[in-house]
Amino acid sequence: MDRNDAATASKVAAGLVTPVTGKRLVKTWRLDDLLPAADRFYRRAEAECGGGFFAVRPQLRLFADERERSVYDARKTAEFLGLAADPDPPVDPARFAAPFGGCQFPTARQLATDRFLSLSRSRFEVRTANVDPSTDVDATEVGVHLPRLGVTAKTLTFCEGFAAAGNPWFPGVAFNSAKGEILTVRIPDLGETRIVNRGVWLVPLGGGLFRTGATYDHAAHDCVPTAAARDEILGRLREFVRPPIEVVAHDAAVRPIIRVKHPSLGVSPRSPRVGLFNGLASKGSLAAPFFAEQFAAFLCGAGDIEPEVRL
Repeated sequence: MDRNDAATASKVAAGLVTPVTGKRLVKTWRLDDLLPAADRFYRRAEAECGGGFFAVRPQLRLFADERERSVYDARKTAEFLGLAADPDPPVDPARFAAPFGGCQFPTARQLATDRFLSLSRSRFEVRTANVDPSTDVDATEVGVHLPRLGVTAKTLTFCEGFAAAGNPWFPGVAFNSAKGEILTVRIPDLGETRIVNRGVWLVPLGGGLFRTGATYDHAAHDCVPTAAARDEILGRLREFVRPPIEVVAHDAAVRPIIRVKHPSLGVSPRSPRVGLFNGLASKGSLAAPFFAEQFAAFLCGAGDIEPEVRL
């Protein structure tokens, strides 16, 4: 069951899977576990759903300063071996301002999140409905009943994003969700097919169109685009993109971030029949398959949840 809201973090996300991230240029958390699981799951899902939505998409990282350049140089032959390399082809100075150079992640991936969700929805018997956790859920020792919706099941798992902050079945989960805004822009003279990142990411869509973002606003929890975020993204983009930029669309949604900074999965202290799968933040495309498999095994009595992510 799904509300099928028009604007959600998953629907507007860029779906980037980046092996080295952040200002400090560190290897992505649990990459060696999460990436093989993501590859396996999305390939199987593509076959079952009859469409493609997960692909290797090389990423170009432009360094913001000399410190980033030095960190990369120190780590590229050891920690980053096989993950990062010098840009190929090199950065075009006519299109990008890159005084400190950059590196490339040749095996980065991208999930076309909206297409994945749409094809998954058609694969399953999805019912458009809004489950009110305060009034709709009747949990017993043997299962869960939703009288208003006429549904009975062995377990009920809430995967409701930042809305879970008000779910009474999980009162101890501390959320620190953040609104994010992205733009679709037209840059016909850029001529770049790689994803480019320098403070904001720039994802080629074809035909001179790109998606770019994103902002982080921990104070606002709405899906309304703002002029301030638009100006912020454009300002950061113009720091390294030389050709003219035209905005053609503007979207916003709220990322479900939990203060422990990792996904959180488990069952309610009120009932082992009511579960939570949440806190995927900005790494959901990478982390979801591995931890969903782990949680499914737990619910089926065939495994446990790691302490680091256990609710």
